[in-house]
Formats: sequence, structure tokens, C-alpha cells
Amino acid sequence: MYKRLRAVVPAVQVAAAIVVFSATKFYGTSRFYEYYLGDAQNVIIHLNLPLMALWALVFSPIAWLTRYLPPVTGTLHAVGIILVALLLASSVALFWYLVVVEIEMRSRGKSMLRPSRWSSALVLAACLFCFGAATLFYSYTVSRPLWYGRPVDAVIEGIFPTIWGIVFIGIGIQDFVVSLRNRTERSAEVKSS
Repeated sequence: MYKRLRAVVPAVQVAAAIVVFSATKFYGTSRFYEYYLGDAQNVIIHLNLPLMALWALVFSPIAWLTRYLPPVTGTLHAVGIILVALLLASSVALFWYLVVVEIEMRSRGKSMLRPSRWSSALVLAACLFCFGAATLFYSYTVSRPLWYGRPVDAVIEGIFPTIWGIVFIGIGIQDFVVSLRNRTERSAEVKSS
């Protein structure tokens, strides 16, 4: 089952992102964008929220460094847009492939994220917990202003960040507990030897 999901889930995510963000070029100034495409873009962005956080870390310094350079036009601009689009599409596919592989490994009691050393597990658990808490806070701050005026939009804006926050907190706690259990088992084996 997971072999099919490894191909289907990334392909669906990339196709959805391409359709939604390319439709903006055709319907960018109409009411169709205001009522439908804006929400669809938010759903795609929030489904890929961990990846968006990574993109922000990568592209913000690049944007800051290139702010004072003259704008690129012509063929070089078109090639740059194509390369960035390919980079973003491939990163979405890779992210969802890794999500499916991690789910498969966790169903078998293993993990790609779980380090073998206790100190590394503590740092990873703290990072996952902090990222999860920040995601929950982001979800609250994004959906709260919309709640009274447009409750459906508030739910659309807040549901996926909330899910990601809960998942990251849960993974961090679970990995920390497993690393503590492994540490106590190893120390008991050393004492018995």
C-alpha cells in the first residue's frame, strides 16, 4: 500500500499546487480569485506549512541580498522563474515522499527522525515541540480575526496549521519517550554486564 502512496501523494500535491498557483495567472484579478482561488492557495500553503517554513528560511535572505540589484528582465528572468518553479515543485514532491516514508516507518516502530543518542533526541524533541507550538500560535493568529466575520474562512485558514502543530508536538513527545526508554534499557544492560 505504501509503495503506491509514495508516488500518488507527492504527484497529487504537486499537481494541486501547479493547478492552483497557475490558475492565478488566468483569474488573478477577478471575483473568481477572491472567492475560490485565494482559499485554494491558502489550503495548499497550509498543507505544505513545514516546507513553507523552510522556504522562508532559504528565500528571505536571498530576497534581502538581491533587493538592491537591478531587476532581471528578458530571457534570464523567464529562465529564473522556470528554475524556481521546478525547485519548488520538486521540493513539494520530495517533502510528501518523505512524509509517506516516515508514516510507513513509524507504523513499523522505526523512524527517520529518531536519533540514536539521547542528547540529540532531546534537542530534536525540543525543536519539534517548539515548532509545533509556534504552528499552533500561527494557526490561532491567522484564524482568530476571521472567526466572527467569516467563520468558514477561519476554519479553512486554521485547520491544517493546527493539525501540523499537533503532529509535531506528538512526534516530539513520542520520540523523546522512546529515546528515554532506549537509554534506560541500555543503562540496565550495561549494569547487568
